[in-house]
Amino acid sequence: MRTIPVFAVVGILTSTVSAAPLIDVDLGVGAWAPGISGHINASNNQEVDLDKDLGLEADKGLYLYAEVDHPIFFLPDFKVRYQSLVANGSGTVNVTTEYAGVTLNKDEKIDTKFDLSYTDFILNYELPVPSVDVDLGANFRWVDGKFTANDESGDVSIVLPMAHLAAELQLDSISLALGGEYNFLPLGDGSSVSDYNLYAKYYLPLPGSFIGRLGVELGYHDFSMDVGDEVFGADTAKYASNVTAKGIYMGLAASF
Repeated sequence: MRTIPVFAVVGILTSTVSAAPLIDVDLGVGAWAPGISGHINASNNQEVDLDKDLGLEADKGLYLYAEVDHPIFFLPDFKVRYQSLVANGSGTVNVTTEYAGVTLNKDEKIDTKFDLSYTDFILNYELPVPSVDVDLGANFRWVDGKFTANDESGDVSIVLPMAHLAAELQLDSISLALGGEYNFLPLGDGSSVSDYNLYAKYYLPLPGSFIGRLGVELGYHDFSMDVGDEVFGADTAKYASNVTAKGIYMGLAASF
């Protein structure tokens, strides 16, 4: 269900781009193959390891994105992205504890599903940097996840307002684009959220009458979320964790 808004945005953009020649639209779809590591906190300052204790392994995750640049200088450009991030596994823990309101019982076999899928809503302005496209703005990341142990589930849902910086270098002579992106939110007390990716896009040679460019992209994506017992004075012990997902992604890219 969470992918529906992104599909709708992509459909609207592709149907209107030919009618708005001053608007640049970039679209992408593909799969991310991350490894997942980290821990969730347990009682008495102990930790439950996502890999060693719960045996979690991340699934290959679908990603979708749409990026729009327009000529109205006082309005920000915008980007919408969806990333599936789901890990499954079985294991046992050496202490009875809770995470996201879900009880983990000591020495009991636990079948776990940890869903941290998210959607990014980005507003940005392009900076006047020669030869390189540089975007600076804000990323409102909606994490719409869930933690499930056996048949008990708890929501892991939050909106994270992050700083957004992106850059891309177009090498038109060899139909290649190189770029990267960084999103960051310091939460205080040692807590933070960070996300970066580096990529290369190769555009296929197409007939001159074609209205856009089609290509393939290959990149590396690293997402880390560190939440302590308290954030800005609020009690977050229920969600205290340190989770990192990182790995290679591949997909198709289009530019109009």
